[in-house]
Amino acid sequence: MANPRKPAAIELARRAVVLIGDRAEVILSDESAGVAPELVHRPLEDLDPDVLIAIGGDGTFLYALRRSDAPLLPINA
Repeated sequence: MANPRKPAAIELARRAVVLIGDRAEVILSDESAGVAPELVHRPLEDLDPDVLIAIGGDGTFLYALRRSDAPLLPINA
């Protein structure tokens, strides 16, 4: 997921999707719809990821932690 109100977060998320490529299945949270419209999007609460990457700031990380029990990889934008 990426904070949709931070252009730097959206750009970092786009770069992450490209870098991950075909190495793993990427599903974006609905909050990150602007990152890659062609990919699958679901509500954060409905995701059951091996790891959740949250790109933004402290608020984004706390938001993700409240909505998912997955291990969190926070990236500060």
